[in-house]
Amino acid sequence: MKVGFIKPALFVLLGIFIGMYFLRCGNDAGIGSDFDSTKYYTKTEINQMFDDYLTQSDVEQMMADYYTQAEVDVMLADYYTQLETDILLNQHYLKTDIDSMLTQYYQQSEVDNLISSNKSSIICSSGLTLGTSGSEMGLFNNYQPIEEWGQMIVPIDGTLRNLVTQVTYPLNVNSVFQVTVRVNGADTLLSTQITSANGTNVVSNTSNIISVSQGDMISLLFEETAGVYPGNDPRIKASFLFDTEG
Repeated sequence: MKVGFIKPALFVLLGIFIGMYFLRCGNDAGIGSDFDSTKYYTKTEINQMFDDYLTQSDVEQMMADYYTQAEVDVMLADYYTQLETDILLNQHYLKTDIDSMLTQYYQQSEVDNLISSNKSSIICSSGLTLGTSGSEMGLFNNYQPIEEWGQMIVPIDGTLRNLVTQVTYPLNVNSVFQVTVRVNGADTLLSTQITSANGTNVVSNTSNIISVSQGDMISLLFEETAGVYPGNDPRIKASFLFDTEG
């Protein structure tokens, strides 16, 4: 009886010691201590935090609307940087600058008009009293046929045109008086014929144009071509234009 009583007592003591050990370990680990809710999130708080975040599928869907770095680099290769653009623009004029500069120049049509309008005309004229000798204005007549005395030198390239002649009194009947522009001692087609039928009317030649060069010699020949004396009173006047080339 005595031995049987001791063994259960030993087991009881052993159990007490084991319980005390675990109780001590539990206290050291915080087990059994008061719960501090400030150190934890509630389920509601966690759900609210998730509302501020995107899911992976949301992110992937958004990324589909964006270019990757590689794609951007490929596209940018076809464009100029701001610096490159500035350098290129500095090598060119603005359209307004060019328009402003062009106002200081003539257009081709304006130049053509200027050249055309820059042509000048000189009136060459002479007069002669028929039946007398002598000449005027560097021109000559058949009564004193010394052409060299009456020649004029051409100062610049140009043309001769519009020969106009007139007598102050009608010629004798059947008389024909011819006025001819000569160049370098040769007759030209720029000539007129005055008859008694013309009276004192102007007789002109506006059809023929004669080209001359600088240094050519010009003269006017007055002559009666029908062999009839024109008369002593009439005085013949002649004029023509010398046009410069501009």
